[in-house]
Amino acid sequence: MRHTFLFAVSAIAVICLVPSYTALGGPPFRLIYEAEWNDIACVDYPITPEKWAAECIAPLVNTQVDCLLYNLCSSDGYCCQLNNGEYLMDAFDKLPDAWVWRYRENTKRLVAAGANPPKMACKYGHRLGMKVIPIVRMNDMHDMFYLYEVSRFKLANPQLLLGSTGPDWKPDWGQGFRGLENKKGIDAVTWGMFDFAHQEVRDHKLAIIEEFITRWDNDGISLDFDRDPRFFKEEGRAENTALITDMMRRIRATLDRVARERGRPQYFHVRVIPEIDVCHARGMDVRTWVEEGLVDVITPGCGYMTFSLELAEWLELVDGRDCWIIAGNNQWKPTEETRAWAKLMYQRGAHGVQLFNYGHLLYGYGPGSDHRAARPGSVWYHELHPNYYQVLHELHDLAAFSFKNCRYALESYSHELRDGLAALTQRRLRAVDTIVLPVELSAGRHAIPFGFAEDLQTARSLALDPKVTLWTLISDVDNLANYEILINGTVLPLRSLQTIEKRDTFRDGYTRSDGPWIAWRLPDQFLRIGENELAVVVHKLRQGTAPQLKNVEIDVRYLDFEQPPLEETTPPSVTIEKVIQPVDLQVGNHRVVFRIDQEKSASVFARSDRLRLNLRINNYTYYDDFDVQLNGHRLPEESRTTRAKFIMNNDSWVTYPLDEEWFRPGDNEMVINMRKLNPVISVPPRLLDVKILGE
Repeated sequence: MRHTFLFAVSAIAVICLVPSYTALGGPPFRLIYEAEWNDIACVDYPITPEKWAAECIAPLVNTQVDCLLYNLCSSDGYCCQLNNGEYLMDAFDKLPDAWVWRYRENTKRLVAAGANPPKMACKYGHRLGMKVIPIVRMNDMHDMFYLYEVSRFKLANPQLLLGSTGPDWKPDWGQGFRGLENKKGIDAVTWGMFDFAHQEVRDHKLAIIEEFITRWDNDGISLDFDRDPRFFKEEGRAENTALITDMMRRIRATLDRVARERGRPQYFHVRVIPEIDVCHARGMDVRTWVEEGLVDVITPGCGYMTFSLELAEWLELVDGRDCWIIAGNNQWKPTEETRAWAKLMYQRGAHGVQLFNYGHLLYGYGPGSDHRAARPGSVWYHELHPNYYQVLHELHDLAAFSFKNCRYALESYSHELRDGLAALTQRRLRAVDTIVLPVELSAGRHAIPFGFAEDLQTARSLALDPKVTLWTLISDVDNLANYEILINGTVLPLRSLQTIEKRDTFRDGYTRSDGPWIAWRLPDQFLRIGENELAVVVHKLRQGTAPQLKNVEIDVRYLDFEQPPLEETTPPSVTIEKVIQPVDLQVGNHRVVFRIDQEKSASVFARSDRLRLNLRINNYTYYDDFDVQLNGHRLPEESRTTRAKFIMNNDSWVTYPLDEEWFRPGDNEMVINMRKLNPVISVPPRLLDVKILGE
């Protein structure tokens, strides 16, 4: 049964959608922030407990988040110390990549400093009044793409993996996915994952789960079945669901025992794929879990299905029980898109929302950069644009964002079978094949359902003037000789509001493509709260490639302002010519000659208060010992700073402040004296780029 929503008008309060929960009371939490703390470990070395807290905890202060789910797992490794699990990246004595090395060494450094991340999560999360719950990923495919994530346990037990064909099967972890002849389909992206038909696999996972529950003062456990949702070679076998359900009963018993010992509830949260029947076929008997009271909170979907996620069947499953449905969203998205999604999920009856992969180290942007830019680099929390975490201050309470700008951006995954975890494989593995877009626009009628949760009439009664714009992206649109677009049966006018041949975006994602984007302004009466339909009726096609409706967005602006053009701001740079690069920085002296064009660079020198030398060095680590001389001037090591270009990347910027007098017209000489290298890194650092920037 879908939970109903009430609408009320108040003279002093913002009108909002209010979910009508059952008589059992509200959910234990409503706004979940899933912290991907498996990323924090690969920031610049050395990390300290203070730096860790600044990046992991500070974003949650003064927010509406009431549940912290923290993930320290990737593949079969952990960015924390466990008695029953391994450190991530710890199965190899030597590593080729600096960023991989940072994962392992930063984690061990934190542990040595008494700051094991689960301990820190409980300490700070409880100070903030949040429920604190660790995540265990039940399967994770990263090690099939990144060799150094594979654990000793997997290396020693290939017979326990889904790809095993018998006792002689040996996976080529070195080549991994890239070495496969056939890279298409689910088998190609799941062969290195655990097969839960084996008792050893179930015991391995149970030991880790029970350690998290009992060792630290958490508020329960979260099992992520959807990070990579395959657990058995064959689907639909009753013995598979029996094995997983038995695990669930054991975990519930442990949680209940710990709850009695601690005198407070221990919550059992699960994330599963969004289709109940597919869950059952894969071994996740969610109906039995709910009927037996094994789980408290369910998030259907890893957030790959957002605006298209239907909740009616899930709400019917938990109706009248102390079990709650939370909608999930994956990958950081602009504030307007996240708001619209949350409104729609609440309108469909969700008891709360969960944000996954919203961390600033992956998707952050500073005040001087555009939020549409794709991963501009690692951005520390204190450098963030103030709008980056705005949704953490709103999504718990609809009154905080009911009448703020939002954008409904429908998902779009190709229906073709392509290499890797994409397109049709993504649809089938994650059970999101009901996503409609893209649609091939052959002759006939094509319907695209969508939800809408804006109360435009009430907004106008509050003196607001909402403007609603429909945006469509149709490839090869010139091949549509005669067509119509309808919203809920009403034909849009032939003359559009605006056409943009190419709407640039540098941020990756499933709802973004280049133009042409066509916009229509929609009067209030075109749309209704709840379910709607956009239809494209193709009367006649020209010859050529069949057009596709790739993307649909509905933009709602309560406060109208112009979106600035997309641009990346960069500091002025001195023109450098004839620089010799790259340079392998083995132990010894390395001479680099470059030419400065004085005429081209004069304006930079004239308007810059100071200069800095930026050396982009691949595979640099903290233990590399070197000094730099510029035209005979030894650059002071104490003034040197380092910064990883991106956390999961080998490139780092090594920066020195400069004095203009140290340069000379024409040729300049830089000498790098490499005295010692990190013995654990098998590939030496390499100088890739030299920049001189003004400030």
